[in-house]
Amino acid sequence: MITEVMSMESIERVAAAVEYRRPGWLVCVTSPPLSFDEYPLPEEGMTPENVMNIMVGDFQRIKEYPDKGFQISQDIPEEVEEAWRILIEAGYHRHTTI
Repeated sequence: MITEVMSMESIERVAAAVEYRRPGWLVCVTSPPLSFDEYPLPEEGMTPENVMNIMVGDFQRIKEYPDKGFQISQDIPEEVEEAWRILIEAGYHRHTTI
């Protein structure tokens, strides 16, 4: 059982990894019900910029990890892919391999 993951992208990545490793298991991953504005926790060093970099990096792993055998493949809408590229071009790539 995975009880808490902090970001939506991490939720998707963790669920995909569990589904890959344990086919047929019922996967339910949750996170605290926070808005984007509530998510950054300054006391933990989580600024809005850090959150954006983490989200962009998590998305890259959602795209790349199936080919590495870490998780199942997921459909990614073109508009999501384009938004990801825009964020990278805007400088949010500290948690990527780009």
